[in-house]
Parts: sequence; structure tokens; C-alpha cells
Amino acid sequence: MKSIVIILATLALIDLNEAAGAQTVELSAYIESLCPDSRNFINNQLKPVYDKLKAAEPQILTINLVPFGNAKLTFVSNSTVQPKLTFTCQHKAAECDGNIIQPKSNVF
Repeated sequence: MKSIVIILATLALIDLNEAAGAQTVELSAYIESLCPDSRNFINNQLKPVYDKLKAAEPQILTINLVPFGNAKLTFVSNSTVQPKLTFTCQHKAAECDGNIIQPKSNVF
């Protein structure tokens, strides 16, 4: 449901941009590299809309996939050791690794 709201909001912004001279709309989607729901959203909702808009107006939409999603950032500070920053991902360590690699392969 949230995905549909995001897409509708994007389309509304695009409509406003057409009236204002067809400026580029930037959309950021916070996803998880191993999450089946994230993959489903990208493949079945985001990509088809992106392809349609790209065919009609190539410069109208820029998509930024942010692979952080449902992750937790923890800062541990202790007087005996150096402060440490850790990430915990919903789908375990492999997802954290994927989230690190994914920005380098942003296809949009």
C-alpha cells in the first residue's frame, strides 16, 4: 500500500513539473538488498512506472535506491575501547553486505 502511495505522489509531482516546464523529479526509495518485498516493489511497481515515464520524457524522473531499509545503526562507546559503529540488518549479515555493494550498481 505504501508503494502505491509513493508512486501516486511521484506521478502528482510529475504532473506539477510538466506545468512548470518539465523539470526532473528525484525519487528516493529506501530498500533492503535481500528483502523479497523490496524486490517485488522494484520489479512490479517501480520499474514499470519508470520505463513508461522514461519512454515519454527521458529526463523527467531520477530514481535513487537507498539500501538501508529496515536496518539498525548502533554506536557503542566504552571507556576501555574505541567507539564502535555497528549495523544490524533485518535479513542478517548477508543483507548488510548487499546493502554496502548495492549503491555501486544503481541501475536507475
